[in-house]
Amino acid sequence: MGPATEQTKDDLVKSLFQENSRIWDKEKIEATLPSAAPQIYGIKPSKEGAPDKRIWLKHSSGRVQQASCLPPVGLKTCNIAAWIVWTIWIARNHKIFREKVFSEQEVITKALVAAKEWEAAQIQPKATKTGRVKRMEEQRLDIVCKSDAAWNAEKMAAGAAWFFITQSGGQVRSDSEIFTHVKSPLVAEGLAMLTAMEHALLWDYKQISFESDSKILVTAIQEGSNISDLHGILSNNRTLSECFSSVSFHWVNRSSVMAADMVAKQTLKAFVTNP
Repeated sequence: MGPATEQTKDDLVKSLFQENSRIWDKEKIEATLPSAAPQIYGIKPSKEGAPDKRIWLKHSSGRVQQASCLPPVGLKTCNIAAWIVWTIWIARNHKIFREKVFSEQEVITKALVAAKEWEAAQIQPKATKTGRVKRMEEQRLDIVCKSDAAWNAEKMAAGAAWFFITQSGGQVRSDSEIFTHVKSPLVAEGLAMLTAMEHALLWDYKQISFESDSKILVTAIQEGSNISDLHGILSNNRTLSECFSSVSFHWVNRSSVMAADMVAKQTLKAFVTNP
């Protein structure tokens, strides 16, 4: 597409939102970044305006890779030399493409800050949480919500469904929804649970347990961990959790959410057949 125009060269990500909202402005995106539009729409930003966060991608082993370094700079598990080289490369790009020059002191400072942020992102034993969000092993609350999602890779769409039932097994309410520009099954599961939470608040369910067959999603909610594709969704989840008098999240087998799974698939099929 070439370099940015005079009108857009200073735009930030928030410039692509509709005014006073966290909803993508499709007209502006199509006008300025049409080739990147699908990727942009696939990002589900926090509705509450959660701050940006650096999230380190894990190795295929499931852990963030580590190295060793000397302790005088306050680092215990990483190689500061690698961070300095990386920051020099970034500074070089700023000089060439943005005509912005960083001093030697700024380069070293930025390298140290980045290295410390990386070190802080290492997996640590999680302390037991207390408060409104209950641990997974606890008993279910007054209302149980079972949510599930079905995803179509070709259409980048997802069908989601959720059922509210009582502890005795009686169904109270249910609903379903279609989501577009969904980049993965995990994002689909996150959207399903988040939307179910929004509906629970609308129906004034103050003590509720949410169930999902996505172990990654439930674990992230329970531990307060971060997943890049779910950053906005998890942020919204944490905000909404504070609106309940008591709430818990549980990972369950697929058979436990079979009804929601069936409706989610039917919803998606209807959309794919008649978009």
